[in-house]
Amino acid sequence: MPSIRTIRNLHRWLALLIGVQLFLWSLSGLYMVVTDIDFIHGDHLLEPGRAPTLQTGTIAYDMDKLLKDYPAAEQVRLQASAQGPFYSLRHHGEKLRISALNGSPMALLSEQDASKVATQVYTGTGQISDARLFSEEAPAEVSPRLLPLWQINFNDAGNSSLYVSAIEGRVVTKRHTGWRLFDVMWMLHIMDYDSRENIHNLLLQSLATLGLITALMGAILAWRGLRSRNQAPKGWQRLHLWLGAIVGLQFILWLGSGLALSLLDEDWLDGNRARLRPSTAFTTPPRAVSELLGPSTHSVELSGILNRPVYQLQQLEQQPLYWADTLTPLTLDKAQLRQLAAASIESPLELGIDLLPGDETGYPDTPTVARFVARDGTRILLDAGNGRILEQQTAGSDLKSVLMMMHFMDYMPGDGIHFNHLPIRLLAILTLLLSISGWVLVFRQLKAGQYRLTLPGRGSRFEVRDRDGTLLGHFDSHGSNLLDSINHQTEWLLTQCGGGGSCGLCVLKCSEPPPANDKEKALLRPSRLEQGLRLACQHSHGSGYYQLASPAQARHWLTQARLPLGDQALDVID
Repeated sequence: MPSIRTIRNLHRWLALLIGVQLFLWSLSGLYMVVTDIDFIHGDHLLEPGRAPTLQTGTIAYDMDKLLKDYPAAEQVRLQASAQGPFYSLRHHGEKLRISALNGSPMALLSEQDASKVATQVYTGTGQISDARLFSEEAPAEVSPRLLPLWQINFNDAGNSSLYVSAIEGRVVTKRHTGWRLFDVMWMLHIMDYDSRENIHNLLLQSLATLGLITALMGAILAWRGLRSRNQAPKGWQRLHLWLGAIVGLQFILWLGSGLALSLLDEDWLDGNRARLRPSTAFTTPPRAVSELLGPSTHSVELSGILNRPVYQLQQLEQQPLYWADTLTPLTLDKAQLRQLAAASIESPLELGIDLLPGDETGYPDTPTVARFVARDGTRILLDAGNGRILEQQTAGSDLKSVLMMMHFMDYMPGDGIHFNHLPIRLLAILTLLLSISGWVLVFRQLKAGQYRLTLPGRGSRFEVRDRDGTLLGHFDSHGSNLLDSINHQTEWLLTQCGGGGSCGLCVLKCSEPPPANDKEKALLRPSRLEQGLRLACQHSHGSGYYQLASPAQARHWLTQARLPLGDQALDVID
């Protein structure tokens, strides 16, 4: 195992090399866990209940007529608007708007209508400042798959933007200053400065590896420092030591789990990689949806399950499903659930079904989860109420869940993995303080000249003498301080702290003493400082020569000089 001096030096140099990124990881991580994710999503900007509702008797062009005119229609949605009810759908890859009053195609939503849609659901205090239509290229903050869409900007404190689909006539996403800052923090966190999506980039993997090594070395130094009987460090070094001891383990888990997620193959970690897309086709025609409309229905979506049409109503607080061919509430038995699970994977299913509470499987909003197991070991989870595939679980996805659990510090994730809880927020604050205290120590060491790279044969030489003035040897400047230079090949000076400035065993008398730093003032008496005594680990060579300060140092030096050192002795012992 490397000596404590080597570990300390490597830790110091690595902190200088990747300290900025360690700080950015701490800062970005703190912002993301402290800021509520619902706020980031912009949920505070909308009140969906304000959207217009569908009225019975206004739908003259019903679903069955629509499907006759557009037999390849997909993603059919009926909703209300100021111009009356209309359908949004995709037909042969083209997005269309069709009037539910007379079946005629409708133009894209106008700026006036898009602004009205946005203001109907907007809960803020601002006014619309401008509106812009995006048809070909989406702004960087939204997905291109939402095109065409209107960007409706408000002059509120958060510079909020509501994006209204020019086809569907509804708000499809929202952005504000908090979200945009979150996006910047995410970019800094994963170090993808281009797409802000790739967590598998080489830069992240390289610095995460160095960061993990730095954290492991820091944990060793913290553990040794707390166990040491030497005088305890003070000030920023003491704060850094204690913070390292408190958050060190979790900091290592953060770096280790993040590195693993970056290095492992994303497809292998994805349990849904082999998932088959279920068919939404149906063979029986749907009945008129008007009979289901109530006073609080905002929209209706048409899909298919097991070759039967299904209506999903979007109401204020619920989304009930009905068989569209009978207009009865959708229910599924075990055989039907098994049929849906079997259609989602190529591997045959094993016998049996497990019906589990949703809050025990990571789906607290789902009352009952049906679980099936395929012969290849894949577990298929379905919502037992509506037959929707929730996820497929494999060995890779299980490992990903464990890594995410460690990364988010959510060690009881029965209701899903969360990262806005109190423990992670407290640890994130302490980790940021750890990073700040580390940078303070780095700046102090830079100021003291302890970050110097000296090429072989290019450094200055200095003398070390015995207490009586007898010359013990000439040394070339190596490393960042006198202790490293003297002990470069042989440990002439013993220490317990490895150069941390806490044990005092490397004290030397300087013929031209440099100014004493805080560690020396705390460790050495004023009278000894006035005599020119300084810690070799705290200073680089300036000018003059250096003398041993204690009989114990002289005895150890003599012992080392008597060892069979070979050619090394010719350079040191004159």
